[in-house]
Formats: sequence, C-alpha cells, structure tokens
Amino acid sequence: MVIVDSEAGFPWNCNSVVDKIYKTDNYYINVNKRKTGRIIIFFSGNGLYYPNTKETFEKVIIQKNRYEWEHVAKAKVVQKYYEKIIFVRDVYKQWYVKGINPRIDTVDKIVGLLQELTKGYEVTTCGNSAGGYMAVLAGTQLNAKKIFSFSGQYSVEDELKKPVRESPLIHKYKLEKNRNCYFSLISYLKEMERDIFYFYPGKCQYDIEQHNLIKECSIFEFKFDSDSHGNTVRKECYPYILVSDSKELRQLAEYYKDNWINKQEFYKRLLPGPIKFICDIRYFMKRCIDKLILVFRILGRFIYWK
Repeated sequence: MVIVDSEAGFPWNCNSVVDKIYKTDNYYINVNKRKTGRIIIFFSGNGLYYPNTKETFEKVIIQKNRYEWEHVAKAKVVQKYYEKIIFVRDVYKQWYVKGINPRIDTVDKIVGLLQELTKGYEVTTCGNSAGGYMAVLAGTQLNAKKIFSFSGQYSVEDELKKPVRESPLIHKYKLEKNRNCYFSLISYLKEMERDIFYFYPGKCQYDIEQHNLIKECSIFEFKFDSDSHGNTVRKECYPYILVSDSKELRQLAEYYKDNWINKQEFYKRLLPGPIKFICDIRYFMKRCIDKLILVFRILGRFIYWK
C-alpha cells in the first residue's frame, strides 16, 4: 500500500509551508549583458536543503530562496560564457516527478517550458545527484550541446524497492505512464549520442550501481578516487569545466579513461596557471584563518575556565 501525502513525512505531508512555495515558479532566469548565444540550465538536486524539517525548509528555501549552483554561476568565466542562466528546483526533492509547480507538474511540462526559454540558444544543462538525473533527462530532449552530470542517477526504479517513506512520490506515481516513463533513462541514452560528461565517485556503492547501468551508453566518464556521493572535483574546477569546449572535454575523458582520478591532480591539469595560483593563495589564506579562529576559540575557553 502506498502512503498518501498526509501520512508521509516532511516535506511530503501536505504541509502548508511547502505547498505555498510549490505554488510559486521555482525557476528563475539570470540574463547577462554579453551576447554569446549560449544558455545554461542548473537543476537543483535532493541536497537542496537538509535535514527534511520545517525549520530547515523555512531557513533555506523561504528565507534564503536557495537554488543549487548559484555560487558557481557567479564566477566571471561563467558569466562571460553564458548569455542566460536558468535555475530550476524541485522543492519536494523527488527527482522532479511532481514537476516544479502546479502549472508545470510533470517532467514533460518542465521540458516544454525550457524549450520555450531556450529557443535559439546553444544549450548546456548541469546538475548534481538528482539534479544530474534531470540534467541528462532534459538535456537529451533539448538537444543540449553539453550535459554535465555530477553523481547523477540514470534510473530511480530502485527507489521502488525501498520503504515508501524514503521516496513517497516515486511510489505514489509509479503507475502513471506520463511520469513513470522517465524512471529509467537507459533506453533513451542507448538510442542517441550526446556530449554527456559524467563525473562520479568510483568507490561509492550507490554511484557504482548507477554507473553499471550506462556501460553500453555513449557517455564520457570521469571516475574519481572517492567513496562519497557527490564528492568529485574541487569546487574551483566547476566554472572551468562548464565553459570548456566539448572537444577538450572529450579528450580529457579519453586521457583519464579507465583510470582513477585524483581531484588535486585534476585541479592542476584543468585550471589555467594564473588562476590556479590565485586559488592556491586563497586556499592557503583560508586555512590560516581557520587555524587562527580555532586557536582563539581554544584560548577563549582556557581563559573562561581559568
């Protein structure tokens, strides 16, 4: 028996706070001054807010109005490269099975909206985890030039084997053809070739299972020496990955083919020398500041107890 909304936990329990936000657009567009003809779509994943509590939701979604990837999108190289930037989120954190709002309440309607918003542009899609799943799903239908998936899923069918409380909306809509047709993307990926760049932690069991599903698909893989879901490249790398040429990325994937990737080595190979130097200085300064803060805290406690 499938749990109905009122019996499920937050945010799937018909909570008025979540319902109110669901009724808003849950997407927005950032337009830059540069006319490049390129547009990128960032899809938020299930890490949009955590833990799943009303207090966290109010702080992160209502007060901060958070969308994932906003910080990355502020990088100068991203702002120069993309004329428009679209942010999309699923406040229910259920692989967009309920869409993003009451008017756009299915994946097909999301794709329809994005087709209108991206008409005439060269499209790139990007996301992490559930956002990566949606980046691949939408990207293939939008004929995206580049698709970036960081620890993204290619099937959510295994969610049906888990307790309903973990993925209640996947269970709720499992018999609806206009929704369950996207529970697995494998058949779509086998039928087409796209520049899909997949970054995943090669020692994380969950990601290993997802990776095994796409072995026969034409996807450019980057296997990182990590056992933590979503833990791949250093944060400084994201902007430069997103503006890299498809040919360069394909060559990079070929260079690392069947090899474990160390995130530090990847960082050194990807970033331009001057930028890398600046990032290293910032990282060093931050480490120094963090250590000073720790020292002052310890001294403060020592003085307090004394």
